[in-house]
Amino acid sequence: MSIAGKPDAIPQRGDKVMFDGNCIGEVIVCDYSADLQACLGRLFLTDAWAWADIDGYHVVTANGPGGGDYVGGAFCP
Repeated sequence: MSIAGKPDAIPQRGDKVMFDGNCIGEVIVCDYSADLQACLGRLFLTDAWAWADIDGYHVVTANGPGGGDYVGGAFCP
């Protein structure tokens, strides 16, 4: 996932990934890159939406909504 700019709350491991009001996974890791001026991270999607190649996930942090929508990307180990 990537978030342009630096959000008020950086998503942490275990924060919920929401889409259309449903929890579809959680954050594995996320941190801010000063070089890229963006947050970068990995999500673990546990729902069929994981295969839909959609953008616009929303992460809910412990402090509330994570400050924006997130662009997804395919990950193949």
